[in-house]
Amino acid sequence: MKTAAKTHRLALRWRCLAGALIGLGLGLGGLAKAVVIDVSEVVNGPGQSTVALQGPITPCSSACKHALVASAGLDVAYTSFPEPQIASVWGPTFLATRPTLYGLSQSLGVWSAVGTRLDGGAVGVAQRAAVDFDWMGQGSKSQLSVQTWKTGSGIATLSYAVQVNTPTGGPKPTYLSFEVAQQASDFQLANEVLSSGGVVPHRPPRSHSRAAVDIFVDGLPVWSGEFNRLFSKRLNGFFPVDLEWGRALDGSRVDLYLGNLPGGSTRNVAVNFRTELHVEGGCYLEQVANPQVQRCHAQRQTLSIPSALSNPGGAFSSIRPDIQVYTR
Repeated sequence: MKTAAKTHRLALRWRCLAGALIGLGLGLGGLAKAVVIDVSEVVNGPGQSTVALQGPITPCSSACKHALVASAGLDVAYTSFPEPQIASVWGPTFLATRPTLYGLSQSLGVWSAVGTRLDGGAVGVAQRAAVDFDWMGQGSKSQLSVQTWKTGSGIATLSYAVQVNTPTGGPKPTYLSFEVAQQASDFQLANEVLSSGGVVPHRPPRSHSRAAVDIFVDGLPVWSGEFNRLFSKRLNGFFPVDLEWGRALDGSRVDLYLGNLPGGSTRNVAVNFRTELHVEGGCYLEQVANPQVQRCHAQRQTLSIPSALSNPGGAFSSIRPDIQVYTR
C-alpha cells in the first residue's frame, strides 16, 4: 500500500535583496514572456537608469566567456558530507563557446539475502546521485537527482558561470535570462505487513531533502530559491514538513536586469544548482510472502536543469544550459 504524501506546507518567503518585481518584458526571440527583476543596485551600485523594456535584443556573443562544473557524491550513511565525490569540468578557464552538458553519476549496490525481494514502491530500489542530461533532445530529463534506499546520503551539483566583458564605449543595459528550475520530491514509507494482512506504514527516524538555485554576480546574491522536505524527531506528525525559501522553483521565465554595465568592465555571473538528500530509514521484512519481501523507506529528490538544443534541427547539436546574457 502506498501512503499518500500529504504534507504540511509552510510558505516562508523572504524578500530577496536582488530587488523588486518591476514588470513584464520579452525574453530572447522565441522564448515565453519573462518576469523582469531589477538587481542593478546590487550588481552596479545605486543610480541606475530605468529598465529598458523595449528595443532590439542583442545576445552576448564574443563578449561572454563560459565555464561549467558538475559533481556528485554518495554515501550509505546518514551524513552531511557524502563521499567519495566525482566532478566533471568543462573548460579549465573561461572559454568562448557555451558549454555542453555532460552527465555523471554514482551508484552503490543494494544487496538482499538469497530468496528476498526488495520493494521500494513507486520510487524504486536504488542508491544513486547523478547529473543527467537529455542527449540530443530525445525526451529524457535533464536534471540533478539523488535517490536513497533505507539509509544513505547524496549530493548532486551543477555550476554554470558566465564572464560578461562589456566592450569599451557607452554603458550597455544588460540582462541575464533563464528558465527557473523545477523540483520534485518523492518518497515511499516502509510498510510493515502484519500476519493478519494489515499494513502499518512507518516514517523514517530522520530525513532531509533539499533543492536550491542560487545566482551570484561577483559573489553577491541576486536571486535564490530553495525547497526543503523534512522528516524529523523534533517535528510532531506523521507526514513530512515542506519548507520553501526565496523564489518559487516553478519553471517560470525570469530576466534579471543587471544594470547599465560600464564599457570596459567585467562581471562574473554564477548560476548554482544543488540537490541533496540525507536519510536514516527503516526496513520491515514480510516473511509470510514467498519469496519474502523486504520493504524499506525509499526517497528521491530531483531538480531540473533548464536546457535547450544548441542547433535545433541541425546535423550537429548538443544540450546546453538555457541561461543567456543579452543587451538592449
